[in-house]
Amino acid sequence: MLSEKKISKQNKIFELLILLLVITSYTIPLYFYGVESTEDYSHTNFFLKLSSENFFNPFFFYFDLLGPGSRLSLGTGLDYFYIPSLFIGNLSLFYFFSIIFCFYIQFNYLKKLLKLFNCKFFYLLFVLYSFNITYLNQLLINDSIKTLFSLSFFPLIFYYFLKFIRSEKAHYFFKFLLAFSYFFLNSHPTINLMIIIAFLFFLIMNKSFFIFKKKYTYFGLLLFLILISDYSYKIIYDFPKYEEALRQQLFDIKFKHLSSGIVFVFKFFEDFFNFDFPFLSKTDVMDNKMLPFGGLLFYFAFFYSIKEIFSNNSNRIYFINYLFLLSIVVILLDTSKYTSSIINNNHTYRDLMNFLSVILLGLFLTKIKNKKVLHSVILISLVSTILHYSSTLFMQANQKKLTYNQLKINEDYKNFAFYEFSKNITFSEKEPAKTYI
Repeated sequence: MLSEKKISKQNKIFELLILLLVITSYTIPLYFYGVESTEDYSHTNFFLKLSSENFFNPFFFYFDLLGPGSRLSLGTGLDYFYIPSLFIGNLSLFYFFSIIFCFYIQFNYLKKLLKLFNCKFFYLLFVLYSFNITYLNQLLINDSIKTLFSLSFFPLIFYYFLKFIRSEKAHYFFKFLLAFSYFFLNSHPTINLMIIIAFLFFLIMNKSFFIFKKKYTYFGLLLFLILISDYSYKIIYDFPKYEEALRQQLFDIKFKHLSSGIVFVFKFFEDFFNFDFPFLSKTDVMDNKMLPFGGLLFYFAFFYSIKEIFSNNSNRIYFINYLFLLSIVVILLDTSKYTSSIINNNHTYRDLMNFLSVILLGLFLTKIKNKKVLHSVILISLVSTILHYSSTLFMQANQKKLTYNQLKINEDYKNFAFYEFSKNITFSEKEPAKTYI
């Protein structure tokens, strides 16, 4: 028989291989296909680069070479001790270390979180969560590293939160508080609000009112408010000053869109084998941006959620099935109308829904006793996710050549007319002035 040390070493090697599989599944396509989106490049990433050039000076509030001058910071997220920002001088390295950092955190804390639920099949669940629709959209199509950060930290903050309400111990409360503060400062305000609502829901449903009887709770809340004061001030100060902050709902998700897991399976055959299904087209950029989920694991999670409600066992899983069902309802609502545009991106709740669906799938698989049924559910969940990932890569590989790629310098830049124009600009040393183009 193998010794415990040898088994442990083999497990670590296998875990490393799983982690490398996920990391390379994103880094290799990014290397070959690049990133054309410039949403975060022109705001969040630009500010991080300016900040690094000023040695991350916390009092760096103004930049006068952008238009007539701009107040900093630009964008939201990643500007509070985000470790990979040390490599922002080279965007390729910044992406590479961000992916390693975020998936490493996700790997370790998803394992701990699933242990709280006594879930098996961790490696499968890690892979399924790592290829959810938001990751595919924000990493392979868009350039939102802050969304990668937020989703990868879901397991960490949920782990410490559930550990606290389960044990009622102060040290877990402060671990949660510090982890959530770091998450809060580096995430988008809509995601922060979504998670706060989720935690309040947990407290109420699990009747964890002991928290209001503890003195350390109020000390911790005061500490939290101090930590987020600068970030919150910027949001509150800027929000009423810009009309574009009061936006309409970004995506109108209908009930029919809950068939997206099935739709992506059919789209795979449209993409690779040129099938012509009625009312369907090949995978498009907007599919991953708008639709609520990919893969078929959602339907198993939905089935298990309803089953636990009728079995009256929801309390055993901290009522996460209720939160999962609530998140489905929210993505179908016009949240902009009901929240005065504070939440104008209802499909952000798909991130919470997809995260919880992975945990619920794990609980469902753990309870299945029939091996044939178990293997069928695993195979369907895994294959449908692989098909979705494959369709996304196929779309990236076959779209027209990128007109712009922020991860690679265009070697032909000297052939452009602008380069010749810029060489002919002359500046007077006696009358220094800015040139706006």
